[in-house]
Amino acid sequence: MALNSPFNYEIHGAHRHYDYRYPNGEERDEMQRMNLQPYWARKEMDRRDDNVLDNHEKFAVQLNVSNFKPEELKVSLVGRHLCVEGHHEEKKDGHGMISRSFKRSYLLPKDCDLDGVSSHVSDHGLLSVQAPKFHPNEGEGRAIPIQSGK
Repeated sequence: MALNSPFNYEIHGAHRHYDYRYPNGEERDEMQRMNLQPYWARKEMDRRDDNVLDNHEKFAVQLNVSNFKPEELKVSLVGRHLCVEGHHEEKKDGHGMISRSFKRSYLLPKDCDLDGVSSHVSDHGLLSVQAPKFHPNEGEGRAIPIQSGK
């Protein structure tokens, strides 16, 4: 890459304006990492509206859906893919008209009981989707057949 390339400034040149303030270089390294990704990616990664729990008992997802009525939400399961969607048409809020929609997809672990998936919306707008996990009966023994060469 040539030194006078316009891309060189994007990655290496932006920190030069700040070298006199931060001579140790730590802040410069952080600025370089930030310049390698678009500004909107950092914002989206910092803002998560869901909590995911995956332990030995269950797989659970909690989403803040306080902007949606229960009839505007849809939870579906296709194979092991859990899909949560919400959509409402234009509504009036304090600033004008707004329409909202979202779609979140999750791949359920292989040990989830797909027939036991359930969902619930609280009065505070928290949607919970749970899938229990299979538990092998550890207390029960099983007979193992003996195969012979005959």
